[in-house]
Amino acid sequence: MRRLSKIISTLLLLLNLIACNGNKQDYRVKDFFNDIAKELFLKDYYELEKWGLELTDYEIEKYLSYDDLANSFISLMNKEENEALIYLKKLGWLKEDIQAAKSVEAVQARELIVLLIDYLNNPQISNKFEYSLKSPCLMVEESLKDLSYQSNQELDMNGFIYSQTDNVFYQIIKKEGNSYNLKEAVFTDAFSALEIENKDLLDFNKAEVILPSGAVKESSYNPKYRLLSSNGDNVFHYKGYRISYYLNSSGIRLYVSKKEDNGFNFYGEFAINNVKPYYQVKYEADELKHAFWKVKFNSSERIGFSKARYHDYAINFKELDKSSFMNLLRSTIQPLSDEELSIPLCTIKLPVNNIPTMYVKLDLALHFYLSGRVELAINDAYETGFEIKNGSCRLIAKHNHDIDGLLKVSGNSYLRSLFHLETLGKEIANIGVDAGIKAYIQTIMHFYDDNGRKSTENSDLAYDAVADLAHKNTDVKVCGDLSFAWLLNIIVNSQDSLLGSWGLSKSFDLLDDDNQVFNNLSHIEDGHFVAHCT
Repeated sequence: MRRLSKIISTLLLLLNLIACNGNKQDYRVKDFFNDIAKELFLKDYYELEKWGLELTDYEIEKYLSYDDLANSFISLMNKEENEALIYLKKLGWLKEDIQAAKSVEAVQARELIVLLIDYLNNPQISNKFEYSLKSPCLMVEESLKDLSYQSNQELDMNGFIYSQTDNVFYQIIKKEGNSYNLKEAVFTDAFSALEIENKDLLDFNKAEVILPSGAVKESSYNPKYRLLSSNGDNVFHYKGYRISYYLNSSGIRLYVSKKEDNGFNFYGEFAINNVKPYYQVKYEADELKHAFWKVKFNSSERIGFSKARYHDYAINFKELDKSSFMNLLRSTIQPLSDEELSIPLCTIKLPVNNIPTMYVKLDLALHFYLSGRVELAINDAYETGFEIKNGSCRLIAKHNHDIDGLLKVSGNSYLRSLFHLETLGKEIANIGVDAGIKAYIQTIMHFYDDNGRKSTENSDLAYDAVADLAHKNTDVKVCGDLSFAWLLNIIVNSQDSLLGSWGLSKSFDLLDDDNQVFNNLSHIEDGHFVAHCT
């Protein structure tokens, strides 16, 4: 019996080892390629062919070997290496004793994919600006903003004049006597070839700030709630919101506020800092050969918001029974509105160092719908962009968030940052980042009768208002079920851009309701977040 037991134990151990080995070797080439495609934000592994991978070189249904891994990495890295495995060992990605034919475990393969993505998303970028124009070009130092140039010299019709003063290429369109009529040259008319690279940190001291249409400068505005301003030149008003801004070399900080007699009170402080664009563009013969554009930046938001104060009504609710309480509640508080407010903050135009006619523009706008009271501080760090190769576009996205504050609100709030790359009066590409929060609190009221028995009702009325009105009534307890999620949407190359008009436009919803801020803390009681109702 003991021997039989030992045999059975040995068989079970062998079966377990076989199962384990099977689990270690069930990672197929197809699974590996799909994981790479997912990290590159591509639809499936078939798209990898546009990024240098020859799928016919691989048996996609077999287990992934180190040889397959190394060769595919080298192809995607656009490297000319005869010994792909040796190259990855030199990089320190693989150990010296790894055998080419050995199968790769899924866990290790995914760790190596992280290194590959980091390599692809951080190419070697220098400062370069090389171009050739479709017609001859004359360089001058004078301004040509009046769109005319006087010269006894015979110039080529449809040729170009570059004004170093204006930082603009002008195209010759007509000659009258010794005067040449001009127009600002656009990208597609001027360049037969263009190759640019840059990775300089933007200097906001060189920024031109453009106010939104309809904005009124502080000096000509007389609001009811006037504040003394030490930077009057940088203050304007838009639809009742007072907006001021401060520039320094690293970024811009904006303050937004609005106050009304009905209790509406909003203040916000928003900052964009350390904006560093990385880009490579290669254009030849009216065709885009390659484009890479990534922007790294930090943002911070401090938001305070309330629609009304309800404590003044509390005495009316102090001794009410359930029925009277609910009737008075419904007559006092209006149901939540889902109207979203949008405030364009400003446009910032920044010249790019060492590249004439090149600008990065940044549009900032605030969007929010908030129902109750909120005081939040949010800090974000982003690294986002895209790469275009062989007519395919992939996303680059990396983000970190931190948040602190008080939330008694349903609604959403996000800051829209839209980065444009522009030259010769034409927007080449853009990246839009909508980042913020989305919250919903289901208001729950617990009523206790004289015998201590409880009944419960849910309400769509604002949580903070109901909690305020019930706070002196000992027979009513108010809590809420909370959904509080990060929002992050990225749009690359809208239709307004050159690349967007070529069909190289994509949008991505990276964070949604599944990305909860407080994880398992989804219930609010007395201003505190807890895992469940107590």
